[in-house]
Amino acid sequence: MSSERFAELEENLSVLGDPEALAAIREADAVHARGPVVRG
Repeated sequence: MSSERFAELEENLSVLGDPEALAAIREADAVHARGPVVRG
């Protein structure tokens, strides 16, 4: 495994271990699933 790939893996594990980051990701996924947002 390259050192770059290892660093990416460490970053992923860091995010997955952060409850606030996971909540933000889930919220963004839900917004995206609802479709485009039209403002104006």
